[in-house]
Amino acid sequence: MSVDGEYIVRFLLVLLRTSIVFVLLPLFGSRLLPARFKIGMVLTLSIVITSVVDFRSLADEIPTLVFTEMIIGVVLGLVARAVFFATEMAGQLMSNMIGMSIANFFDPEFGSSTELSRFLSMLAILTLLCLDIHHEILLLFIRSYELLPAGAVSLEGLLQRLLKVIQFTGLLCLRIAAPVVILMLITNLAMGFISRAVPQMNIFFVTYPVYFFVGLTTILLSIPAYIYLFNVSYGRVKEELILTLKVAGG
Repeated sequence: MSVDGEYIVRFLLVLLRTSIVFVLLPLFGSRLLPARFKIGMVLTLSIVITSVVDFRSLADEIPTLVFTEMIIGVVLGLVARAVFFATEMAGQLMSNMIGMSIANFFDPEFGSSTELSRFLSMLAILTLLCLDIHHEILLLFIRSYELLPAGAVSLEGLLQRLLKVIQFTGLLCLRIAAPVVILMLITNLAMGFISRAVPQMNIFFVTYPVYFFVGLTTILLSIPAYIYLFNVSYGRVKEELILTLKVAGG
């Protein structure tokens, strides 16, 4: 089988975008998956895409194509992973409010993390699998070569969509953490009044059990709301991916 130089260039460009996106994709980019599995999946998908994708332009300089493909891969990966970034930040915020931030552990996904962040991430992954969102994200990635071929990209449009995604991630983080944060603020005010009313009580040893009880009870009661919120957020992620491809493609 003979392979010409143009095919090699196309394959390498497809491989570049595919590998960057897969590193950032939820579930597929997990460090818990074997490296050989991920490498084989990326290579297989790149070979299949290269044989069916029509590149509009390969006459540009190779460094420009490489740069644009890297930008596209990073933006698409960040958009697809927005929900998991929000859950990690919300878990850290809730842990600080409850007093569980001292119970840190090493998470292969984010490095130093908390138990609440891990719990929310697992809940988000289960929701992702139950709704079959991971297959839809893969399909949108393959379609990205139709809407956004190599050499035809608007970097200004990509950056604008990236800013929108950052805003969406921050708002989602606040929505996830809002029940715990609000109730913990109320609990802090109540414990402050109690410490003033009963000065002889050792408030330090009383507050931490109360924080744990209120925080964990709120999280358990909020699980149905979290599942609904993740469902809505994944729909928003799909919309953002489509808008990113359309805007970036001009």
